[in-house]
Amino acid sequence: MADGVFLFFGVKDTKSLDIVQSFTRTFHMPYLSPSTSVWTEKSAAGFEVHMKPDYTFAIIDMILYFGWTKIHYVYDSDEGN
Repeated sequence: MADGVFLFFGVKDTKSLDIVQSFTRTFHMPYLSPSTSVWTEKSAAGFEVHMKPDYTFAIIDMILYFGWTKIHYVYDSDEGN
């Protein structure tokens, strides 16, 4: 890989997180994903770039702004586990 340019591109979820991080760290290869980041302590210093921003802080801001005391957050994938 030292003679060329490589990029790992794809969508990851909680099931593939460890595998993707292992490849990117082992080969020092950037990982580009159109998905929202799945933050873990291990991903803090990784090679991952996510094109879709994390919207968690926007949701928290809305909860605080409106003073909601109860919320129901519905996921359409297994990322809510």
